[in-house]
Amino acid sequence: MCQKMNMHEGPPPSPAYRRTFNYEVLRGIGNDLRESGFTKIIAVTWPRPNKTQMDLMIKDVSGIDPDTREVIVDSEGRPVPTVLSALGTNMWEVDCEKNWNLPRWRQDPNHPRLSKEEAGRYLTTNMRDAVNRIGVVNGNAPEIEMTTVPGHQENSSNAKVAPFVDQLNIQAYSMPRRPNRPTGERVPWNGRLGPGGIQNLAVRNAIGIPGAYTPEDPE
Repeated sequence: MCQKMNMHEGPPPSPAYRRTFNYEVLRGIGNDLRESGFTKIIAVTWPRPNKTQMDLMIKDVSGIDPDTREVIVDSEGRPVPTVLSALGTNMWEVDCEKNWNLPRWRQDPNHPRLSKEEAGRYLTTNMRDAVNRIGVVNGNAPEIEMTTVPGHQENSSNAKVAPFVDQLNIQAYSMPRRPNRPTGERVPWNGRLGPGGIQNLAVRNAIGIPGAYTPEDPE
């Protein structure tokens, strides 16, 4: 069984990273889930393409300083609590949806606006460096996952984050109505976005992600 715990930005339209629960609560949730039979717990974050906010997220989730690549310690030299350690998990997922769409990007006034390539490279490079550093310290590097929706850029040949994660999770669930439309228009049962159609669309788009699939791939 799998349970995802969301660690996301503040209420819209805030661009700030904000942890949903404190470490003590996360520790209790992780323990309760394991006692209930859950074997996979995933810490889910909503990154913003803003260097300041991505750094805050990486430090809080992993306990690794993106600038020094070292473990962050307290005044007594002990590693600070982190989202991953509190939950007791080695699964870290980034959700790239509306938060990762160019028109919605908001930058710290001290930093210039990042291009899609720059933002994707900064996020994936620093996340990978952080989990590799955890692997050196603990002997077990966390897995990086990403989730998005079927029609998003990150589920296409133009993806900037998806090519560099360990696992891609596409939200290809069927819905009777399209919630992003003002009228909530109905989805035709046999249409392109109906049951079966939306899942096929997700797979077709995902095949185009660089490095995600080759014809020789048995998976």
